[in-house]
Amino acid sequence: MSVRFSWIGEEPRVVEQEATSKLEALFASVNGIKEISSSSVNVNGNIYLTLDKDCDPDAIRSEVSTLIRQVLPDMPQGASFPTLTVNHQTGKKKGPC
Repeated sequence: MSVRFSWIGEEPRVVEQEATSKLEALFASVNGIKEISSSSVNVNGNIYLTLDKDCDPDAIRSEVSTLIRQVLPDMPQGASFPTLTVNHQTGKKKGPC
């Protein structure tokens, strides 16, 4: 699962401090996310979420989407709406975690 946004005109350091790291902190509270990594390059922020294999990716996607909508008013002016991409894996998931 990944979250991506852009912030045209800002340096990577600013993108990281003002947006990427804040989103990462929110996602860290989601049960079922095993690992979070990110990159802030040029005008893009990318956050990669590795999910626990025993959790339902749709439930996690729903929670992450809700967090994105909640934080949108606090995103820096000029930053795009963060988009969420889910890479579906095969296999049945046990539950929401």
